[in-house]
Amino acid sequence: MKKILITLMSAVLTLTISSPVFASENSAHLNFEQFKTELLEAKLEGNDKLIENYIENNPELSELYIQNTDAFDSNKVNEKLKNVKLGPNDSALIVMDDDSFVEVTTTTRPVIEENGAISTQGYERDYDMSGTKWNTDFKYEVGGIATLKQTAYYQIGSKMDIYQYDYSGTKGAIGITVSVKQSLSGNKTKTATLKGDYTIKGLAVTQYYTLYTEIGFIKAYLEDDGYYYVDYYIDSWASGQDDY
Repeated sequence: MKKILITLMSAVLTLTISSPVFASENSAHLNFEQFKTELLEAKLEGNDKLIENYIENNPELSELYIQNTDAFDSNKVNEKLKNVKLGPNDSALIVMDDDSFVEVTTTTRPVIEENGAISTQGYERDYDMSGTKWNTDFKYEVGGIATLKQTAYYQIGSKMDIYQYDYSGTKGAIGITVSVKQSLSGNKTKTATLKGDYTIKGLAVTQYYTLYTEIGFIKAYLEDDGYYYVDYYIDSWASGQDDY
């Protein structure tokens, strides 16, 4: 039995941090460079509560982070993303040259429907028979300031059907709001695309992102077991304000 073919065009590269990262004793008295490095250190430690504390105590620095860091410069981020692959269930961190960061996470699982309820199972239950239903989550986190999430539920075949989608899990840090508008194109054709337009707003700054999830048919074939199987791809990527 063949596995599905999944790629991520806009995958991520974890870079070496060139400058030392330090901890501040008082998160309310940081300059901008300290704020960036403290956020990064907390991220590397997996300490989300500490990130929230830094942002809550430094709202003006959070605004500067949106306005003045490489993590919110789509051209610079996309340059880091070139020619690097991320798997169907993977996560990677991009550390920018100025110590700001972006983290991208993908999760893909088969969908089981029982009594009208949808549940997702582990990826080890991998199969790709025509008509199989799948769920893909694409999460794009920028500096702990905003988390953008896009989820697609789809049925594979010679015509790809995205039959349900949402943006649950999308959020902004304290003082930051995120609004979302999603749309479909090419649904029930060989290539279906889910698009999400995200607006990130602070007190005095606004940034825009667009997330895409594309599902495309490659080929179908009949196996000896009598079932038709489908090879297909999933691509997920983000564009920022410059590409909006």
